[in-house]
Amino acid sequence: MKFFKIDFQLIGLLLINLMISIVSILFPLSLMKITDYLIKGNLNKFYYFLSLAFVSIAIQMTLTYFGGKINNSYIKNRLISIREKIYNSLMKSDYATFKRKKKDEYLSLILTNTQLLENDYYKSLLNVITKAILLTTSLITLFILNSLITVSLLIIFGLISVFPLLFSNKIVKLQKEFISSTEEHTRSLAESLSGFEVIKVNRITKPLMEKYKAVIEEMEHTGMKLGNTIILANVVFGSSTMLLFLLIFLIGGYSVSQGTLTIGTLIATTQLLMYVIEPAISITQEINTIKSSKPIREKITEIVFSDKEEKYIDESFFPLKEDVCEIRLDKVCYKYPGENMNVLNNFSYSFKKGKKYAIIGGNGSGKSTLLKIIANLITDYSGNIHINSHDMKVVFIENIGYIDQYNFLFNASILDNLLLFNENKIRMREVEALFERKFFAPLLTTHNEGLNFIVGDNGENLSGGQKQKICIARALLKNPSILLLDEPNSALDVESSNQIEGILGELNDILCIMVTHKLDESLKEFDEILVLENGQLINHGSYEKVFLDKSLLVPVS
Repeated sequence: MKFFKIDFQLIGLLLINLMISIVSILFPLSLMKITDYLIKGNLNKFYYFLSLAFVSIAIQMTLTYFGGKINNSYIKNRLISIREKIYNSLMKSDYATFKRKKKDEYLSLILTNTQLLENDYYKSLLNVITKAILLTTSLITLFILNSLITVSLLIIFGLISVFPLLFSNKIVKLQKEFISSTEEHTRSLAESLSGFEVIKVNRITKPLMEKYKAVIEEMEHTGMKLGNTIILANVVFGSSTMLLFLLIFLIGGYSVSQGTLTIGTLIATTQLLMYVIEPAISITQEINTIKSSKPIREKITEIVFSDKEEKYIDESFFPLKEDVCEIRLDKVCYKYPGENMNVLNNFSYSFKKGKKYAIIGGNGSGKSTLLKIIANLITDYSGNIHINSHDMKVVFIENIGYIDQYNFLFNASILDNLLLFNENKIRMREVEALFERKFFAPLLTTHNEGLNFIVGDNGENLSGGQKQKICIARALLKNPSILLLDEPNSALDVESSNQIEGILGELNDILCIMVTHKLDESLKEFDEILVLENGQLINHGSYEKVFLDKSLLVPVS
């Protein structure tokens, strides 16, 4: 991924910094003339160059102000681009790729590490460019004034500039440790906030506070070690350059005593030396800081990859333009990354339009995984899946309704969660018609704001049953040709559970697949019941076949 972009903004910044450097050099040259003409008693020339010094100060202040604004604007645009690329890459990635990393790693990358990138990469890199321009123009001016001092300066400076580079590998190593500790801090904090109710009910506040203290102490200790190492590198180089300055000043003083250099020229040379030494110190310090940001850039590149590889995951699929009549799975296998055992083993079955299927089985039998595969969330399975006659790795179903176990809601209104921020008059009529049903109607009367009620972070302002009803309504409003439900009645009371079963019973022209643990006569409403065990289909058929034929009964938890 390209972190540094050359654009008109950067070119403008370079030109302004070049002008600032030129104006900055005018000041010591003016001091040289002011001193020499004052000693000679030429007041006209003295006042002329004094005026020039004041003008150069005013111009430098103005250019520095506008240069700083452009500098900040460039950094802002780069960070917007990087944060956007990280977020877009996450949204474009497939389900399996996303699940390979923990949520806290993404949060730490976007919130914490990107901020470090601003300070340790962009600000440092632009400062290196600014200082390099000033250093170069000052060296050229110094060479014109006194080539001997300039050559001596370059030789000695070249020797001592090696010292801080000896610390670079250690700085990069400590930065990696610091990034790891900040990720652990983000993870620990997010865990405590997510599990607050469990913490309070089980009275485990004290051990968690001790654990969190250890995490922040480790993070701050690592940060301190990194800072101390950078300070040591800077002190070594800074001390060396001060000795260099003293040596060059002695050379200049000797030249004045021999009459080969005027006092004014010595003053100008001294000021120009500061324009060389200070940028040189700063550049070396910033290079170490830039190197310390390498692990952050590697992590971002790992997420974003390269510009050529960025593409929507759906670009390799084509929307199905015909009604879904059949979904046929043939010897489908799948195991989660890092696991040794398949969660699905040679699963073969054909789901038909207009039928309702219930999938039952014990925990870990592969029920939810099967739904995720049919929903095209998991794509790295083996075996074949065909929608009608089309390979599912080529086509996708646009109007698929999917309700998972977690009932996720956005921190927005009920309406936005129903229509997924795609409101229009036609869809509003569909919402109104749906909410005339007894099952959904209470959602509008419970809160005065009705559909405009803000549900809070993941629906924290709603009950579990209300969240589940919204998720069910959201799926139905898509007018799905396939409806996939993973424990849709887990948070519903008996009456609401019966109502949702009644709604499903009215859906005669779609393919409906529901995972459930509810083993009672309500399963009679399904055309087929599939029994999974250890990822294998061990039984299927009608309710009567699966449950009433004693020889076919299987233990289901």
